[in-house]
Amino acid sequence: MVRLILLPLRGHPKILVRIDRSFKSSVPITRRVAEVSQAFGIDLDEKQQVVYRGLRLDINPGDVVYITGESGSGKSVLLREIARILQRRREFGGVITSDELEVDDDEVVVEGVGRDTSEAIEILNSVGLGEAFLFLKRYRELSDGQKYRYKLAKALWSSKKTIVMDEFCSTLDREAARIVAYLFQKYARRNGMTLIVATTHRDLLEDLKPTVLVDKKLGAEVNITRPSINSEECSIMREIVIEPGYVSDYEALAQFHYRAGRPPAIKAIYRAVRRDELCGVIVYVSAITHPLLRGRHIALPRLLEIYRSRGLKALLQVLKRNVLRIARVIVYPKYRGIGLGARLVRETMPLTGYPVIEALAVMARFNPFFEHAGLTRINYETSLDEQNRKLISKIQEVFPDIEVTLIHEPAYLYRYINNLRGKKLRKLASTINSIIKHAPTMLRKRKRKIRTRREIIKTILSTRMSPIYYVWCNPELKPDWDN
Repeated sequence: MVRLILLPLRGHPKILVRIDRSFKSSVPITRRVAEVSQAFGIDLDEKQQVVYRGLRLDINPGDVVYITGESGSGKSVLLREIARILQRRREFGGVITSDELEVDDDEVVVEGVGRDTSEAIEILNSVGLGEAFLFLKRYRELSDGQKYRYKLAKALWSSKKTIVMDEFCSTLDREAARIVAYLFQKYARRNGMTLIVATTHRDLLEDLKPTVLVDKKLGAEVNITRPSINSEECSIMREIVIEPGYVSDYEALAQFHYRAGRPPAIKAIYRAVRRDELCGVIVYVSAITHPLLRGRHIALPRLLEIYRSRGLKALLQVLKRNVLRIARVIVYPKYRGIGLGARLVRETMPLTGYPVIEALAVMARFNPFFEHAGLTRINYETSLDEQNRKLISKIQEVFPDIEVTLIHEPAYLYRYINNLRGKKLRKLASTINSIIKHAPTMLRKRKRKIRTRREIIKTILSTRMSPIYYVWCNPELKPDWDN
């Protein structure tokens, strides 16, 4: 029997579930059954098996309920009853269960959730699918563990505000399960969802951070508590140490970064290590590789004055003494989303001994971890940004058959440009040259017209999203601008 009572609680509805549930069990009497009965003294009469007796469980919208206990103890029974009851309560915003999650095998991961790319990446990060290469895979190409996590993403993206999951993270290795539990509950709480999960595993308490813990024993015994967990971070983070690293650490994780190749002018490397496992790496390079940056001149106008009054050579010397740039932050995929990237940045910037740390990042448009690490975002728009928008618009006007949504995909662009012949190729080159109006500078002595296919492709690809500029000034060190 299940009863439902609605009680007031601090101005919010409170669902009080009272459950009595038992099953009658019997087996056909065979020779083996009879032998077991005689050997162990078991009565073969029909038995009443009590699973829940007078259970009282109160649940509020926004709660995270963690049901754990031994296999066969009745966790799934309780989960189904709760789901059935909450489906009738409007304040819980609809219920989706693990049994209802279906995915098309041909569904592309980044296309299956979110209203746009930014939201899709946020949701995928919230289930431990934070690797860019995974975004572009079809569901059938994922591993079993990745498929499970993608189904969790689909649950987050559903229109339901209450998620009920049986065997939660049971198929994942226990380290991954702790990370996914942490990310999942964090997203659910941030978006006002109610989360109810059941699993035999008892190791998710610290990362799931439940408001209600149900520990189900065999028989009718059940313990219900409301634990208080003070830590906001993932438990895995306490096991990670950040220390000086080597080029070999970067090379070991370079395959997980969207930019290939070793960055030039490396000045410092730090790594994150958990036991004997490399979890992440950060690479600092000299700022002289990018001597003229609009964002830097806005944030640090003194550098622009030095360039104008004393020239490029003097500016390079000042940059060499005072400014380092973060060239790479790579987190091993398993550890993404728990804040390790921001921690690598935040803890290592003071260790470099430089007054100014800067970063250029395109991915920061989708994941603002540099801001979480303490850097300041410098917002600005250059004439180059306006020029790039105008160029793409003009190309679309002159060549209406080109797919603008794919124009920055190298494979598509190569195919399209290589199929152009004679007048069409010259027309595209002329269109680009009519828009590109870069004035000469000390670094670029004269303007050269675009002519070849290679130059056309390179120019169009260069109009992709421009990076965001970030800066951090060490409060303990004063820049040496004048020596």
